[in-house]
Amino acid sequence: MALGILTLLLAGMSAVSAAGLLIMYLAKKEKIRRILFVGMSVWGMLIASFGALSQPSNRIGQQLLFAGFGLLAAVGLIVGVRMKRGGGRGAACALVTLSVLGSMLKLWF
Repeated sequence: MALGILTLLLAGMSAVSAAGLLIMYLAKKEKIRRILFVGMSVWGMLIASFGALSQPSNRIGQQLLFAGFGLLAAVGLIVGVRMKRGGGRGAACALVTLSVLGSMLKLWF
């Protein structure tokens, strides 16, 4: 019973991640893109913290890997807030995307 609920939670997290990233890149209005960018940055940090806290205490390498994914989201958020447009904005979106996808893939596998 509990494993079924956890599977549904993981599938829901994957759907939210995929939909959020897709809309973040395809939205036409800048305001929606900005809101989703901040939301996906926080989501990436949240997923990374879930992953790090779900590891046993003797798996330091796995915890550090998830912490690295969370750090990517934080750096992406900082770069995105500092750079309004241009190359910095694209780099910030790429960092957030790497964070969310990396964390989700690590949770699945």
